[in-house]
Amino acid sequence: FDYKEAYEGFRALKDESKELNSKKEKLLEIKRKLLPWESLDIKPTDLKDTKHTSLILGFIQHKDFSNLTDQLNKEKPAYNFEIINSDKNFEYLVFICLEKEKAAVEEILKRCNFNRVQLELSTLSACEELKSIDRDYSLLGEKEYAINDKLRGLLRYKPKLMRLYDYCFNIRKKSEAEKDFLNTKEAF
Repeated sequence: FDYKEAYEGFRALKDESKELNSKKEKLLEIKRKLLPWESLDIKPTDLKDTKHTSLILGFIQHKDFSNLTDQLNKEKPAYNFEIINSDKNFEYLVFICLEKEKAAVEEILKRCNFNRVQLELSTLSACEELKSIDRDYSLLGEKEYAINDKLRGLLRYKPKLMRLYDYCFNIRKKSEAEKDFLNTKEAF
């Protein structure tokens, strides 16, 4: 019985499975970061500052949001913002302000615990990117199913491997017994 074939097959499938799980985790992490921006119709590559305006993406806790709007209304910089999404903890915002007032707006945002976000550059909008991630995740799931199917095929080696293990175990025990045979206190 050539156990190496079973061992190598199992090892290769295990490595492949580990790699697939790593890819799936990365996709889920990207999806988690992108999900709040799903309704943002602009592609990240199009989110650029212009000569006269600046864009700022980020999120703020609900408790700090009213303070932010109060401070912006008090200091009156030239700005506009849009709420892209809201969840139980945060408001996700896009700020547009004049380039010459960017420093003032950023200072207000900083005081109000605004967290800037840099979306990964993509030629797809957030919604399109999320659909692409779902497709990729589904394909990885199909590959994982195929790997599991191959692993089930390796189960045919289980009885032979169990016999090989028992044989090796018995040889080791026999060797230990021969070594300790006359070296005990009760030996005559």
